[in-house]
Amino acid sequence: MNNVCIVNNLYCLLLYMLIKKKEAFDDTLFFFDDDIPKSIVNQFPDSVQFITPKSNFAKFLFVLKLRFYKYKYRCLKTAAIYGQDNLLITSPLIGKRKISILEDGMMNYTYQPVKIPYAVIRRMVGGPLFAQNPLGYSDSVDKVYLTGLSTIPDGIREKVQILNLQSMWAECTSYIKQRIISVFGINGDILDRFRVVDSILLTQPLSEDGAISEKEKIELYKDLIKDSVVAIKPHPREKTDYKRFFPKAVILPSALPFELLSLNGIIFKEVKTLFSTAALSVPGNPKISFAGTNVHPSLVKRWGNVSYKDGVLVRENG
Repeated sequence: MNNVCIVNNLYCLLLYMLIKKKEAFDDTLFFFDDDIPKSIVNQFPDSVQFITPKSNFAKFLFVLKLRFYKYKYRCLKTAAIYGQDNLLITSPLIGKRKISILEDGMMNYTYQPVKIPYAVIRRMVGGPLFAQNPLGYSDSVDKVYLTGLSTIPDGIREKVQILNLQSMWAECTSYIKQRIISVFGINGDILDRFRVVDSILLTQPLSEDGAISEKEKIELYKDLIKDSVVAIKPHPREKTDYKRFFPKAVILPSALPFELLSLNGIIFKEVKTLFSTAALSVPGNPKISFAGTNVHPSLVKRWGNVSYKDGVLVRENG
């Protein structure tokens, strides 16, 4: 393999496929973590999926294991490497190699570099990338692919290459377009279902994360959308059966990046959410109805006071 891609979300995966096109399917070894649904992983025979441990000690052992595990894949020594530099699996896999990173939403524009504690030890355990700031600030990153969602930070400006997704999609052959669409399990009939609504609700795994109960979550969403007919985009980690609670809604597959919808001519006029920052990157410049965390005290306690005012995301400690 001449290419390696290391990602944990579907948007980054889509960007990679648009950049590499045919090579993404025929000449790439993928490393996924457990945030990528198994249905997507199965679309790529040349792929490896890791389960990321939860405790700090288990993560330490996991990183050490990966440093030796990488020698199983010789292409890691020579292949061009793309992906995300803020994943636990990335640094131990690439070692001292360079990486071109893919836009990961608004984080690439809002992240502020900090002093990394125990940098020397982190470098010994996980490699150079593990000892430096992520999201393009590391010396291990030689290129940052962004779409220009916001102002580009000065610290990474010289590494940035701006992507135009519409142009990249237009450059794809019909065969590659169909392969990209099929990765996410959609077809023309499914796309047509989304054309009948103008607004979309972005949900979050609030009950799955133990912040509030599922009943409380559903009540908050009912209050947010009132009686309007909307499309609902569940978070990939959610277990809630939204069709049961919102029978009139059009339920999007959770494993589906918004950008693929806009590339196929589906634009939403309004995005409703409690406080999902994904709403800020929905294509088409929609109206954003951002309720914020203060709709429930448990959300404020868990995530602080998050609001969206005058086009600016505001975070305050709870």
